[in-house]
Amino acid sequence: MLSEYGERMKLSVHVPELDFDPGDHFPIRMLVEARNSVDRSCTFDIRLSWRRLICSNGAWQQEKDRLRKVHHLDWMNRQSVSEFLKQRVEEASGLQDQFDQWLHHSLTQAQIEKWADSIVAEVWGPHLAARVCHITRSGHDGRVGRAKPKTPPHDYVVSSDVPVPGIHAPVNNLYHLSQVLSWLAGQRDKVEDIEARLSDIPHLLKPLITTAQAS
Repeated sequence: MLSEYGERMKLSVHVPELDFDPGDHFPIRMLVEARNSVDRSCTFDIRLSWRRLICSNGAWQQEKDRLRKVHHLDWMNRQSVSEFLKQRVEEASGLQDQFDQWLHHSLTQAQIEKWADSIVAEVWGPHLAARVCHITRSGHDGRVGRAKPKTPPHDYVVSSDVPVPGIHAPVNNLYHLSQVLSWLAGQRDKVEDIEARLSDIPHLLKPLITTAQAS
């Protein structure tokens, strides 16, 4: 992809050797995504992004899977980029194992609602927390209605306007809950907002991930 006058470029490369099915019959593929500009309007940025084929949402982005540097002639060389990619691709199998563990880590609706009311509402606000709860219950996304003061997000009324692809409702495991967050992150209008939401996901899931690791 190029901007209108060619000053910015985004390149996405699919790595088919790393495609895998986490266990729900909806494959995930890895993309190497690079961005750069000739006018220094943005930094050089290269990252590994895991995307679910059924919805093309960013399933996961880890901070260590991103290489971001300002333009500097002493740093900009092919060896630095190739070493980063080599290391991250070699460690990619660990994420596959992690997704498998999440798929088998059970969650109840009560656990999800308690987590959404506190963690998600604090970071993303009560309306997105309400949509998380509604999607996990119904498999549909929609508009959030008005609520009385002090109403917990999981009790907000949400319409069922759009079926969310690949969501096994009612959601009962950590992996599919992560996909609900990815879906909501992908509904933003600007690329920058989408990436910011995707970067929030590890933080949002951390309390549940810690519980999973302790189990």
